[in-house]
Amino acid sequence: MKNINLYAFGRCTVNGAWDFDRSRVLNRLYYVNSGCAVIHNGTNEYRLTVGKFYIIPQCKAFHPIDATDFDHTYFDFYSSKIFNPDKIIEFDGDVLQSSSFFEHINSFIREGENIKPIMEEYLSGFLSLIESKYRELYYISESSLSYALNFIHEEYASITTDILAKRVNLNKSYFIRLFSSAMGLSPMKYIRAVRVSHGKELIQNGESISNAAELCGYSSPSAFYNAVKSELGVSPSDFKNKH
Repeated sequence: MKNINLYAFGRCTVNGAWDFDRSRVLNRLYYVNSGCAVIHNGTNEYRLTVGKFYIIPQCKAFHPIDATDFDHTYFDFYSSKIFNPDKIIEFDGDVLQSSSFFEHINSFIREGENIKPIMEEYLSGFLSLIESKYRELYYISESSLSYALNFIHEEYASITTDILAKRVNLNKSYFIRLFSSAMGLSPMKYIRAVRVSHGKELIQNGESISNAAELCGYSSPSAFYNAVKSELGVSPSDFKNKH
C-alpha cells in the first residue's frame, strides 16, 4: 500500500485498562503475541486474541477497556486510503504467514535501534500484499476524500474547510457531510487534531510553545493553548515537561 506514514510502533504488555496517545487521528494495527484484550470502537465491542492481527480505523474513537497479560505489537499509521471507520479488520496469523512476519518485526524492535524507515517499508509491503491477495481491507471509495486527507497532512498550518472544498471541487456543505460521515469528525476537527499533533511533536523536540503555535497555523500562543486544552485536556507546557 502506497502513501503510508508510520508515526509510532513498538511492543508492550498491558493489564487492565490502558491509555495511548490520542493526539493523532490515525489507524492502528495490533498483533497479539499473547494474552487478550477487550476494546470498544463506537458501539461495538471486540475481543483481541492470540495469533491474530487487527486494523482499527481512526483509533481516536477506539477505547481499550480491559486487558489480561496483553502482549502486543502495534503500529500507528496514516494512510491516504481511508478505512471504513465502522469496521475493525481481523485476520488470523496464518494469513500469508503473518505470524512469522510479526516474529521478525519483534526481533527488530528488541534491537532498539532507529528503524522507523525499515518498519514503514515493512508495513507498507505487508498491507499491500494483503490487499492484493485477499482484498479484505475495507476502504471508503471516495477519491476526493483521499485527496483532501493528503492535502490536510501537507498543508495543515494554512488549510481551511473552504479551501478543501474548493480543492476537491465540491459544495462546502456536501463536502463537510461527506468527510464527517467517513472520518467520524468534521474537517475542522480533523485539521485541529493534526495541528495539535504536530505542535506536540515540535515542543517535544525542543521548539518553544510560541514557535510551535506559529508553525502549526495558530494566530497566537493562547489560541494554540485553547486548541490543545480542548483536544487533549492538557496544556502545551505539559508536552515540554514530559520531554
